[in-house]
Amino acid sequence: TILLKKSYTLVKDSGFSIYNIDSTVIAQEPTLSPYRDAMRENLASCMDIHVKDINIKFTTSEGLGCIGEGKAIAAVCVVLIG
Repeated sequence: TILLKKSYTLVKDSGFSIYNIDSTVIAQEPTLSPYRDAMRENLASCMDIHVKDINIKFTTSEGLGCIGEGKAIAAVCVVLIG
């Protein structure tokens, strides 16, 4: 949350607003989908954005690489600002 809050401050101080967020978490394990709502609420509270404007998806790397071996987790995020 430290990096997220700093990034949000940079966006806000530059005169922009966040309209929506679409993110994907890539992890072989653990299963994170039961935590989707809590994750969305935490993100919303950090960035003063409505929960409905945050989408989080989960996928695996099909057993490939360090993510597939359960040694790492990756996240990709696209944010619409204006």
